[in-house]
Amino acid sequence: MIVANHSSMTDPIWILMALGPRRGSYIMAKKEVMEWPILQPIFRWLCIFGIDRGSADLAAVKQSLEILKSGENLMIFPEGTRVKPGQTVEAKTGAVMMAQRTGVKVLPVYVTQRK
Repeated sequence: MIVANHSSMTDPIWILMALGPRRGSYIMAKKEVMEWPILQPIFRWLCIFGIDRGSADLAAVKQSLEILKSGENLMIFPEGTRVKPGQTVEAKTGAVMMAQRTGVKVLPVYVTQRK
């Protein structure tokens, strides 16, 4: 499981580029992103799926656990939103719960923003 900070919409792209192309890498994103009609086919091709951040989205959690149990990679942003440099947001506990339940290794990633 790839657990990263998130300060820009391009963060997932930079992380995937740094890790190299891998089949079986999934990205968890806010469900609102999945509603952008023009980009929906691209998001599906990139294995991006949505989570409702305003509730306990059990379907998204179940999907995440299945992805991890099958040995696939999952990229998650535990802060739950983009956080600009200098700001702080308390991380959600979902990533820790999923890692504990599946026993997967966690790759922490920090993406810096150049000025």
